[in-house]
Amino acid sequence: MFGSLRKNFGKEYYGIERSTFIIDKEGQLVKEWRKVRVKDHVEDALNYIKENLS
Repeated sequence: MFGSLRKNFGKEYYGIERSTFIIDKEGQLVKEWRKVRVKDHVEDALNYIKENLS
């Protein structure tokens, strides 16, 4: 499970966090980006795949 444990006023809860995960053909997590901003992120992720997993 990929989740985001958050804290608010001392209480912990699982919430939503914009994240990107790259998982290889064997199901192993290769790269993760947390708290991403949409602008230019897709291009960054695709460049990572092209440079490292091709």
